[in-house]
Amino acid sequence: MRSDFPFVAVGRRDDAGGPVPYVGADYATATARLVEKAMALGHTKFAYVGPHTGAESTVDRWKGFKAGIAGAGELVLYDPKVGIDPEDFLTAIRSIGATIVFLTELADAIPFKRAAIARGLSVPGDLSIVVLGSHIRPGDTVTNFTTYAVPREEMARKATLALIARLEGRAELEQTLLSCEQVEGETLGPIKPKSIS
Repeated sequence: MRSDFPFVAVGRRDDAGGPVPYVGADYATATARLVEKAMALGHTKFAYVGPHTGAESTVDRWKGFKAGIAGAGELVLYDPKVGIDPEDFLTAIRSIGATIVFLTELADAIPFKRAAIARGLSVPGDLSIVVLGSHIRPGDTVTNFTTYAVPREEMARKATLALIARLEGRAELEQTLLSCEQVEGETLGPIKPKSIS
């Protein structure tokens, strides 16, 4: 992308008439690793809540999820909306046999977990919940959800350094993805011998 003003995007950006310089988070790899961890714990029937199109970070999470379940897992329920009805979604999950739910929004995970507990389900045990990425929006929860930490401060710092290098003519266009650290939460575990049915 040609511009009179040097810039470096914070977050991965698709090409816009040419390559866009950025420092982003590797959501795809982080998501795939969480899927692989879930499968190692015995989960094979997955549900996913959140869009698969739109911003690059949203697309990357979906790509990582699909890559993670390829060949060994099965997506049995998918809802592209944000702001699901937790009761309806829980009923659907119970009827189809999913033992784990991946949610892109913490705001959906909180009421969903509450609905599961209210129905007498153990989390984890009967049902595991994974939130895809650390979220900065506040939520009224003390639950330590299984997730990954997005390296926001490191992204900003490296983007600033890359921009300075560009302004000084010391660097070519760079596209960098930083690793997300897995956060061991209390909402992912092995399934019980009698899974949800």
